[in-house]
Amino acid sequence: VLAVIALAPDKGYWMIFLFGILAAHTLKVLPKQTWAAKSVATFVPLIGLVLVYLVDYKPYGILQYCITFFIFLFFLYGNTIWGLLKTPAAKLLGTMSYSIYLVHGIVLYVILKGVDIIHPVALLSPIAFWSIMLVSALIIILISGLTYRYIEYPFLKKYKAKLADKVM
Repeated sequence: VLAVIALAPDKGYWMIFLFGILAAHTLKVLPKQTWAAKSVATFVPLIGLVLVYLVDYKPYGILQYCITFFIFLFFLYGNTIWGLLKTPAAKLLGTMSYSIYLVHGIVLYVILKGVDIIHPVALLSPIAFWSIMLVSALIIILISGLTYRYIEYPFLKKYKAKLADKVM
């Protein structure tokens, strides 16, 4: 993996995988970090989220990856942002996350291309742009919910039933 990253012309995407591998390894080497799950520790990843956008903003900056890595570790060690990540809405989004991952690019492409025909996206005001993003997010969640329920879930159900038959 390191050789591929070193030789790749665009190291950005590969660095994301490298930091993911590093997080998994860190969790394996240092499995019990209960301090990171404490309520007061939530301020650290929240400050980190702010720092990611304040420091040398580049699409694939190593400093952003380092900060994001440490933020991610807090969540791996059980920090729930004062319980926010345990809410039914967060759990539902987590359940649909693969569908969201598959659908979001297509929906954003279609919506932004459609908007660009009417008015150039690059010239939108911040309020107009983020309003479009909010509507896009709602559409993505709606479509992802449907694709999860009617495509992904039936396959998962069959797979779990097949696993259960093998165990018996």
